[in-house]
Amino acid sequence: MIELVSAYRPDIVLALAVVSIGLNIYLIAERFMKNSETNRDPEKGDAVKLMDEEKPKIKDGSKNVIEQNLEVGRYREQVSVGILATENVKSVRFEIFRREDGNHVSAPSLVLFDSNDGYVHDDPKAIEEHHYVEYGEFWFDGHFVSAGARGIVMEEILSDSAGSEESCEIIIERYEDRMSLELQRGGRRFKFKIALQDKSKWAYVGITGENCFIRDISVNETGEIVDETSIDQIMEPVSYIDRMESDLPNVQVDRFHSSFTEGVKIEDGLRIDFHAMALPTATDIWHCPQIILYSSPDGKVHGAGYREHVLIKINGECTSEDESANNKFSMKKDKDFQGWDKWKSDMKRGKECSISFIRKKGYVKLGTENLGIILENILTYQERDDDIYVALTGDQVALTDIRIL
Repeated sequence: MIELVSAYRPDIVLALAVVSIGLNIYLIAERFMKNSETNRDPEKGDAVKLMDEEKPKIKDGSKNVIEQNLEVGRYREQVSVGILATENVKSVRFEIFRREDGNHVSAPSLVLFDSNDGYVHDDPKAIEEHHYVEYGEFWFDGHFVSAGARGIVMEEILSDSAGSEESCEIIIERYEDRMSLELQRGGRRFKFKIALQDKSKWAYVGITGENCFIRDISVNETGEIVDETSIDQIMEPVSYIDRMESDLPNVQVDRFHSSFTEGVKIEDGLRIDFHAMALPTATDIWHCPQIILYSSPDGKVHGAGYREHVLIKINGECTSEDESANNKFSMKKDKDFQGWDKWKSDMKRGKECSISFIRKKGYVKLGTENLGIILENILTYQERDDDIYVALTGDQVALTDIRIL
């Protein structure tokens, strides 16, 4: 059904995916792209824009509302929706009560994980579909189990107050590939320092336990923002750009547009060659290099007076919100294209890419071909004397050996 409808009205498919409970928009978007032959249709452009708008909302938790109360019988029988760990420090508080159900252990605990929908999964199909990764489990008595994390270190923090055994607090912090969890219950406080797999994956904290009632869960931002000095680095950071540099510094784009190359002024005959490699965490078609054509007085991406004319992903997506510019975009597949699964695996192995430009007054033509996907974009714009710049970015991709020719 998805394949049939997406071929005709992708805007309807994406709208249904967004509003449907439990439907994985990442899976819908992937199938949509696989069944789309061209980006020329206005409906397809709207659907691509909708994907880009909705995917971050799923990941950052704004589509999910945490439960206020949980009743947990067997261990992990119920787990709250994930609370996203970010540079904005979060304080989570709740009350814990024992379920009078025999002599079973009664205790709260946490699950640290990543998934496309912000929920914990244990079904093999759901684990695969939502790209579920579990980093570890943590208890309020200092115990922990490490799973997918590269490393975890625990220390007990002295507390001046005895506190109530019914009151629990969690302090959640993250900076790039490291994070910390502070857990307090009663008079005991423990701090866990965690080395995540890398900077790309997200990290959620799910509240659970065993044989207990969890009541009045509240999540609040403290107003504090962490930086590179806030969390100890217990493992060396993971880098995929420790290789040759050419005309521009190498760039590792851990998340959608988390970093950019320097801008290059487009002159007639410009060519940019570079090596691109999707990161090991990349799973989707859109985890690839992206090209931005823009104007700004200082030549910088998001600089003062910045205006983005078009965003082109080398998998064949194209979006533009600049009403003063007109883009004629085309995408086609040639005989070298062997399917999207092969395209994704080749991108993970690494690919030499080349982008060529023709520049005339009021006109920029861009062309590139990658793994059987041929793209062309003709940009015309009203401000005829503006300088137009190009910068490279992407989503979960390493860009190295960038040459300006």
